[in-house]
Amino acid sequence: MSRFIRAFKAGVAAFREGTKPGEYVIGGTSLRCPHCGSSAFSQGRAMLNSAGSTLLNLDWLDPSATILVCSGCSRIEWFAREPERQAG
Repeated sequence: MSRFIRAFKAGVAAFREGTKPGEYVIGGTSLRCPHCGSSAFSQGRAMLNSAGSTLLNLDWLDPSATILVCSGCSRIEWFAREPERQAG
């Protein structure tokens, strides 16, 4: 049972760390906010809905994009490929 509790605590800690703002790289370049210059972002997903899919109630078939929200000024940057989060 003790091993389960340690594993559970480690999982909770990893989840908390993953939800904190972090630094990201895409295409070998570190991302910086073009507005305020911050390098800390929170990651999310957004649907790329089309009018046809919405009309037919098939939004779930549409692709999604990765969004990064700047921790400094809240500017949203959109990416078709998922940026890589830097360890740290």
